Amino acid sequence: MKFTGIGANWGTGGNRPALPVPKSVIWAFLLSAGAAVISALYYIVYAIMFSSYFGGFYNGGPTVFGLLICAGLFVISVMMRNGAEWARIVLAVLSGLGALLGLIGLFSLGLLFTVGGGFGAVLLIFSIVQVAALAATLFFLFQPDSNAYFKSAPAGPGYPPPPPGPQNFGG
Repeated sequence: MKFTGIGANWGTGGNRPALPVPKSVIWAFLLSAGAAVISALYYIVYAIMFSSYFGGFYNGGPTVFGLLICAGLFVISVMMRNGAEWARIVLAVLSGLGALLGLIGLFSLGLLFTVGGGFGAVLLIFSIVQVAALAATLFFLFQPDSNAYFKSAPAGPGYPPPPPGPQNFGG
């Protein structure tokens, strides 16, 4: 699949960067897309584990919500790779929050091992890989060649200046 025609100017009026995509942006894309895939696998294993534990009482709501978030993370990472500065900022915020909350979530592994047994080990591996991928995404998003790439986009058209003369504000 080729996702190069989307992302840089969706609704922003912005132009695509003039420089070719540097290695740091490609690595940030690969790591964030990999984190999205690992997160999706985490939610699927999580649903299997809890549905077997709770029987018919697990409705899968957290799994559906998590899979939607994973799809959104993948779409934003594609837009970031294509040069959208806003997607880089959103991806940095989501990666930072995901890494921080993933580290906090590692403290709840006792519950996963209690409820899931062997599934807990799989979820532990997924959690560690996800936190590492999100932290590495943050690292690569703000490398010097990555900064130069996002700053190389020419300025968009912007809004026109107001017409000369009184504007008749307030009356």
